[in-house]
Amino acid sequence: MNLALVEHREDFKWLYNRLGDYRSKRILLNVLSYWMTNDDSKISELSDKYFLQYFDLDLIKIDKDEVFVDVGAYIGDTLIEYVKAFGADCYKKFYCYEIVPKNIDLIRKNIELFNLKNVIIRDKGVSNKNGFMYITQNEVSSIITLAEAGKLKVETVKLDDDINEKVTYIKMDIEGAEEQALQGCLKTIQKHKPKLALSVYHNHNDLWKLPRIIDKTCNTYKFFLRYYGGNLIPTEFILYAI
Repeated sequence: MNLALVEHREDFKWLYNRLGDYRSKRILLNVLSYWMTNDDSKISELSDKYFLQYFDLDLIKIDKDEVFVDVGAYIGDTLIEYVKAFGADCYKKFYCYEIVPKNIDLIRKNIELFNLKNVIIRDKGVSNKNGFMYITQNEVSSIITLAEAGKLKVETVKLDDDINEKVTYIKMDIEGAEEQALQGCLKTIQKHKPKLALSVYHNHNDLWKLPRIIDKTCNTYKFFLRYYGGNLIPTEFILYAI
């Protein structure tokens, strides 16, 4: 880990200087400190107690014309939190991308339970190329990932090719495959400049690499970090790009 930090010291310095507020800078420094020392004494200072994950209202504005793309929709938990926070009439369309069939069944049940309209389920994986990959099991889980071999075949798509309308908000939480998914929607980012909320805790490079990719595609984005995890090991820190 220390080697990775040394090798990418300039990248982390770049990110620090690009972060849009003091809170984001503090989160970055505390996460890096934990990586270097395993001292968890500052972790409890990071957690957001005010807003729902992916919906920091100091940073983002939500309205009835949102076209929200939920990459890694799990059982529809982000969809339900969105509806509880903003209402069932405060979006134009809501796309749920999910690869696990049992998770998809629960998304459908949640749509029915809350009587939601204009929710589109895509039983596809989001990546940097169109094709097919596999998952190893069909259990209700948030940590199942795509692989080159497995029991169940899953179609993979680029968001650039799979959605033909203006996207306003993209959320990604797909267990470390965010970089590939991001590469598959760069045309969308360049053209429509959607709000982005990306998980950057599944591997250590995503924290600097994903904002680098976004900045190279469209250098008008501003970056923020927010932390929604627990008090021990830092997880659930989110990059907002706006």
